[in-house]
Amino acid sequence: MMQQNFLQVIGLKDDADISVAGTRFVECVKEYISHVEKTASKDTIAKEETDVTTLYKSFFPYSVGWARQEREKNIKQKNHPNAAKLKEKAASVIDDLQNNIIDFALCYMAIGRAIGIINAEMKRSPESNEKEVIWTSETGVMLSKQRKKRAQLLEDNKRLQQAKELLEQIYPRYAAAEKAVSEIYGADQVEKLLRSYRSGLRTGNFDKARKAIEKLLTEKNKFAFDKKKVEAAKDKIQAETKAYTDFLEEHREILSTGDKKLFLKPTEVDIILDANLIELAQSEAFIKKYFRPFLKFQIESLKHLRTKLLVVGSLESLMTLYIRMMRGIAEPLTDIKAVRLYESEVIEHVMYLLGGQFQEVKNINARIQEILRDVSISVQNYEDVKV
Repeated sequence: MMQQNFLQVIGLKDDADISVAGTRFVECVKEYISHVEKTASKDTIAKEETDVTTLYKSFFPYSVGWARQEREKNIKQKNHPNAAKLKEKAASVIDDLQNNIIDFALCYMAIGRAIGIINAEMKRSPESNEKEVIWTSETGVMLSKQRKKRAQLLEDNKRLQQAKELLEQIYPRYAAAEKAVSEIYGADQVEKLLRSYRSGLRTGNFDKARKAIEKLLTEKNKFAFDKKKVEAAKDKIQAETKAYTDFLEEHREILSTGDKKLFLKPTEVDIILDANLIELAQSEAFIKKYFRPFLKFQIESLKHLRTKLLVVGSLESLMTLYIRMMRGIAEPLTDIKAVRLYESEVIEHVMYLLGGQFQEVKNINARIQEILRDVSISVQNYEDVKV
């Protein structure tokens, strides 16, 4: 009943030969895989893998049932004495071969899906002068560097913007202190008197900065001001520099220039921000320029992987090999010629695949995932750059 139901599902009559069933079955699988590539989406991967696995797990029980019926039909026919051992060997690897054929089909589908996903991204991005771009391995290295550089610049700029906002908030306190120094000691003395203080702040040596203010306050006045006004000015210097110093010490990590020094005023941050914005624009221009060529390169990489996969076999050839193995189990091998043919062309080929060739399927799957991750990063970068 299971055999009849399966044949009806794939559009065949109940008496169809297993080779005909295998051919029609592979057609069904390829039609489904073609649909997956045309409608490629990361969201449907689990369902698609389940669907293909279910297809094969419908065919394989059918084939085992077919083999059982064939053995019963041919039970009176004698096999060559060497046939039994080969049939036993074939029967012992049925499960492994079935599982590896499913893995192969899933890998084949994964390549098609990945190509479909990238093609969809190609359609979403505008055409450019990409024909002028020659993609090389060095280009790939440069693109990776530019992505990392862009990410680092964005992170740096975020911190720099925070630093600027903090300094805009506190710098008026320093400016007030500087003005007070100028009033009681003279404008020509401001640089000299505050040099040690700023040096301490710049290097993050806050004890040095505080001692520099203490020393400054002991300097003789240049002008004969009213004593109360001088004391008020010194109190102002002390209060404003304390607030400024304490603030810089509290926020020293954000205000760091990156070379163990601190920004002291907003305009210093602006200089770095402006330079970073120029570099950021250059990185983003590179990312834009090479986005489509990168996608094209990845499509070619996937096609190359498909070629490597087809060295192992194809959906058709693996099905043919499987059916030949099942025929050898089910049908009599009456003479030595049939035995040797079955051994050399079927059993040895199966053992060769199981012994190592199928390992390439796992390697290819890993590479597909790597490509998709790289494409996802590239698309995200490109989308961010477009904004």
